[in-house]
Amino acid sequence: RIAGLCARRGTQLVVLSYPSRTASPAQNVMIQTFAEKTGTPFINVEHDFLERIEAQRLTYDDVLLKDGHPNDGGYQIMAQVIAEGMRVLEAERSGEELVREGQTP
Repeated sequence: RIAGLCARRGTQLVVLSYPSRTASPAQNVMIQTFAEKTGTPFINVEHDFLERIEAQRLTYDDVLLKDGHPNDGGYQIMAQVIAEGMRVLEAERSGEELVREGQTP
């Protein structure tokens, strides 16, 4: 229903995974499979979030609250991951070459 509503309003639906210390890998596979089957863009926040916290030598305990939701630092990392994902999707949509942080054109 949400995809249909977005289509009727001329809005692009984007599906995200969510970082969680308790989510099973099957949950993110299910979300990604839905995106692939419906042609809906997908941003793997869980994967990229984990990569970023590991690169910063952090753990889930450093970025997630006890209830599983991100703390301020966790939300900042999520925002960075989602913003980068949206830049990639927009570049793909427009056919532009994307220059990622740390790369030269």
